[in-house]
Amino acid sequence: MPLARAQHFAAQRRAEQIAVHVDQDAVIADLGLKCSSVSPERWQSTLSTAVTARSREQVARAVDRSLSS
Repeated sequence: MPLARAQHFAAQRRAEQIAVHVDQDAVIADLGLKCSSVSPERWQSTLSTAVTARSREQVARAVDRSLSS
């Protein structure tokens, strides 16, 4: 596995691990989104998906897409 891919995979796993410690409502509000809280499993998946984002706007879009699907 190339280094960049391994680092990306590790970042996704780390996001999943810390998801239980991240205040969903605070993050959602800070990103300016109008979503309700979701299950811990869904939140883990959402944070893992957002790892690919390179800007705040991309993070907001990734989180919004994940929570609205």
